[in-house]
Amino acid sequence: MIAYWYTDHGWHALLISIIALVVSYLSWKHSRKTTLSEIKRDLIRQATEINEAFLRHEVKSPYAHHLKIPDGKVQEYTGKAVMLLHQINLLREVYEQRKILGQKVVDSYTIWAATILRPWIESDEDIKNSWKLLRDSTDLVGDNFIKWLQRYLPIL
Repeated sequence: MIAYWYTDHGWHALLISIIALVVSYLSWKHSRKTTLSEIKRDLIRQATEINEAFLRHEVKSPYAHHLKIPDGKVQEYTGKAVMLLHQINLLREVYEQRKILGQKVVDSYTIWAATILRPWIESDEDIKNSWKLLRDSTDLVGDNFIKWLQRYLPIL
């Protein structure tokens, strides 16, 4: 009598183990992606709190220092820079979550960036210089994000 492999209970156990392993791997991968997303959001929140602290405590920020903003203009400049960074952080979150948000939602934000945010940035030399500094120093926001955003904010 010939024994078929599928009649052996050992094969069934192996098959169930393989399925469980695949499900565990997919669950781990999803959990890792969720954790990474949460960490990035926390970092954005912390950066926002730091930027607001510069404004609240009237301390010259690294951007103001780098751009050599005169002491008499620091408070005004910092307010503008913080508003710019808030808006860039919003777009960064859109970029990070673009697959979940879907193209229609992403398009609404990119249209807003191109039609509302861009003219605002271009209207003020301090804001424009802050944008250029942020754009050129991709270390905090990431090169891929800046390349994506540059399509909507192609400011010199």
